[in-house]
Amino acid sequence: MTELCVSSVGKTLRHELLHLIAAGLLGVVVWSISKNTAVILITFAVCFFLDLDHLVDYLSYLIKFRRQVVIAEFFSGSYFEQWRKFITPLHSWELVIAAIVAGAVTQSTWPLCVALALAVHYLMDYITNPVNVWAYWFIYRARHRWHKPAIARGFIG
Repeated sequence: MTELCVSSVGKTLRHELLHLIAAGLLGVVVWSISKNTAVILITFAVCFFLDLDHLVDYLSYLIKFRRQVVIAEFFSGSYFEQWRKFITPLHSWELVIAAIVAGAVTQSTWPLCVALALAVHYLMDYITNPVNVWAYWFIYRARHRWHKPAIARGFIG
């Protein structure tokens, strides 16, 4: 394992710690409003575990390049250098809009909490990653054929 990979794992773990803190704080806010344990658990889980959709990119990379699973490689994100795509289907403002619409139509609290959890996660990502404002729009990434450089801050294309 290279030094870069180890360093990147540390960066990823710090990033996930920030998501854990944000999810916890969001859980406290949701609890103070709803007093509904199920809604809090859903909100926390969505906010914290959303990055599991990075597995889509990692598994696609493994298949395309016929590689074996290396946990440190996944957590470091070093595979992006060769993969050069950013699919991550759950990192999508379109899902926030869909959840808000679902909450309005059903008059249910939980879709709105899901929308809030997604939004908090994305905002944390915007703060901690050098991405452009369009990076978390699924349609934008699809239009750019999932090309990872297209989500970088300052990308012109």
